[in-house]
Amino acid sequence: MIKKVVIKMDKKRMMISMAVTAAMLAMLTACGGDTAALAPDQSNEVTEAVTDDTGKTEVADEPAEALEEDGMGDVIDDEEASDIGSEEDQYKQAYLEEAKTLLDAGDADQFAFVNLDGDDIPEFVASSSEGSWDKDQVFIYGINNGVAVLLASDIAPGMEGHSLGFYEGENIIDISGSAMGERHEYYSIRDGELDSVLTLEYCDDPEKDYETVYFVDGEEVDEAAYAKAEKEFLDSHGKLTMLDVENMSVVSIDCSQGYRDIKVESTLPYSSYDDIAGGQ
Repeated sequence: MIKKVVIKMDKKRMMISMAVTAAMLAMLTACGGDTAALAPDQSNEVTEAVTDDTGKTEVADEPAEALEEDGMGDVIDDEEASDIGSEEDQYKQAYLEEAKTLLDAGDADQFAFVNLDGDDIPEFVASSSEGSWDKDQVFIYGINNGVAVLLASDIAPGMEGHSLGFYEGENIIDISGSAMGERHEYYSIRDGELDSVLTLEYCDDPEKDYETVYFVDGEEVDEAAYAKAEKEFLDSHGKLTMLDVENMSVVSIDCSQGYRDIKVESTLPYSSYDDIAGGQ
């Protein structure tokens, strides 16, 4: 059982009091006096003490309110806590490390922070201004447990029918590309990974004399069912931001005429590595 004895005097006063008491004890001992008379109620002096069953006593001489504990149970003060950095500093540093790797490898030299899923931590896109027909040149990154992870990459829009884009704030990524038709894979970000939402595809089937066949989530459907699924999806979302090699194109999509009529509404610039690093 732990017993508390509350004592009010601070450490300095306690030391003075103890010194005075020791001196008086020495005098009385020399004079043959009764030391029992020197045991007045001193429980109201000094500071808070805690005694456990082992007889050990701990004195709490400093307030604990001004201290914090880190994840390992160590006590850190405000100055040490500031060195750890904010959540913004941590995710930005993680993205900058990936950007530097892409830059050094010659895979990307343009970057931007974007918000795909509408939470407090943005996503990160990268693009190569040089362009390429044989390797990925647009990239989307997210944060998972404090680490930057590649969510999707592809060659630029218009090259072999491929594109990579997102619906900002709606948590939807559009990955498209097909050698013989058109294919759109829609994903949401879940726990730092992509989770399939919908797949739309049509192509000319050589086994059916190149008749156009349609698929929704991998299941073959007729053209009307395909058109309905496509229209319902596009009508439920806003403008698509496509990652081009030169900039990001914000487009509206109208499929009411039986095909995708894509209209560029505005463009958003990328930034250089030095710009996003901000002098770091």
